[in-house]
Amino acid sequence: MIATPRNAVVILLDSLNRHMLGAYGGTEFATPNLDAFARSAVRFDNHHTGSLPCMPARHDILCGALDFLWRPWGSVEIWEDAITYELHKAGVVSQLVSDHPHLFETGGENYHVDFTAWAYERGHEGDPWKTRPDPSWAGAPIFGRDHMPYHDSRGWFRDESDFPGPRTMTAAARWIEENAGWHDRFFLFID
Repeated sequence: MIATPRNAVVILLDSLNRHMLGAYGGTEFATPNLDAFARSAVRFDNHHTGSLPCMPARHDILCGALDFLWRPWGSVEIWEDAITYELHKAGVVSQLVSDHPHLFETGGENYHVDFTAWAYERGHEGDPWKTRPDPSWAGAPIFGRDHMPYHDSRGWFRDESDFPGPRTMTAAARWIEENAGWHDRFFLFID
């Protein structure tokens, strides 16, 4: 008999293909931390997504609705209950740690509201985190594209640990260190 897990940690890495991870046989990049995590976790070897990209995929995962063909982008509607709503009713603590700005902007509302708590690591993509570029940074070419908020934000990142992705994983690890032994059951969604 297999024991039912009491806790779940979901790591959603937007736009990362499984063939790039060592846990799935990838050799092009070193992914030692994710590989170690996969060795001690349940690894899905036959998973298919219903919707791509971005918000439709998150809607599939959190609401259990495969609706990309009729609803390509949108919020959790008031008549829908995300899995976090049901987990809350069952006494499971849920935490969202994300750097995904679309969860918090018009058109992506309500993904975080049923989590027990949530943390947002600022500065990714279209997140209007900074109102001006860092004057000490030379910048990067925008290749003819229109100005985006990320152009103002990315100059403030000095090394890898300043970028939203690494900050998100660090915040999630810190949440586990501070909370895993405190709660009887938890669901951690890292996005």
